[in-house]
Amino acid sequence: MKTVLTTRVSFSPDSAAVDVTLPVGWTELSDSELLAVYRLMAVVPSEHLPVYVFSNLTGMKVLRHYDGVYVCRFRPGRGSRIVELSPETLAEHLAVLSFLSSPGAEPVRPSKIRGRKAVDARLHGVTFGTYIRLENLYQGYIDSMSDAAMETMCRLLYPGRRPCGEVPAEERIAVLQWMVQLKEFFAIKFPHFFRPAPGSVDAPSMSDIMDSEIRALSGGDVTKEADVLEADCWRALTELDYKAKEAEELRRLRNRK
Repeated sequence: MKTVLTTRVSFSPDSAAVDVTLPVGWTELSDSELLAVYRLMAVVPSEHLPVYVFSNLTGMKVLRHYDGVYVCRFRPGRGSRIVELSPETLAEHLAVLSFLSSPGAEPVRPSKIRGRKAVDARLHGVTFGTYIRLENLYQGYIDSMSDAAMETMCRLLYPGRRPCGEVPAEERIAVLQWMVQLKEFFAIKFPHFFRPAPGSVDAPSMSDIMDSEIRALSGGDVTKEADVLEADCWRALTELDYKAKEAEELRRLRNRK
C-alpha cells in the first residue's frame, strides 16, 4: 500500500523556518500513517523509531551534518526546502513522538485493510461470542505465535477479509496493538470485572475464564448460552462488571462480621 502523507510541514515564504505539526498520540494518525508506523515498527529498533517516524511523516531527509547543525531536506508534497536544524530543535520535535513507546489505552486501528472495513475500534456492535474468541486467539498467538490464530483474528476484526497465508508484518502489528489497547481500555471501563480475583496466584486457563463468564451471564442455564454469545459484548461486559462489583461488596460485608 502506498503511504499517503497528511500535510504536516509548512514553510514561511519569507524565511527558511519550517513549521512542523506532529501527532501527539495514536488517535491523531491517519490510516495510512498508522500503517506506515507499523511497517517501521517491524524493522526499526524502538530507540530509533521516533527518528524514522518523524522522517516519514514530514518527508525529511538529513543531507549532512556540520558544526552542530543538521542540513535537512523536507519534501512534504510537491517541491522541497532545505532547512538547517540544531540538535536541540530536532530533539524537541522527536520528544513529541514519545507516545510511540506505549500503545496507550485508546483503541485505534486502520479503518480498512485489503479493502475490508474494520469493526468498531472499541468493539461496539461486536458479539460477546466474537469477543471471547478474540481473547482466546490473542492469548494463543502470544503463547505460540500461531499464524492461524493471527489470520483468524484478522478475519474477525476485518469481516470478509480473505485469507492471505502469512499476515504481513504491519497488519500483524496493527492487530496486536489494537488488542493491547482494547485490553487497557476495557480494564479502565470495567474495573471490577477485569480486576484479578483476590488471593489468585496462578492465572486460570482461557477455557475456564470463558466458561465462568458464560455461566455468570446465563445463570448456569445452558438454554440461554446461545443468546449470551450473540449479545453485544459491551452489554455483556457491563453486566459482568456489575456482577463483579456486587461480589466485591458481598466480600467486604462478610469480612466485617
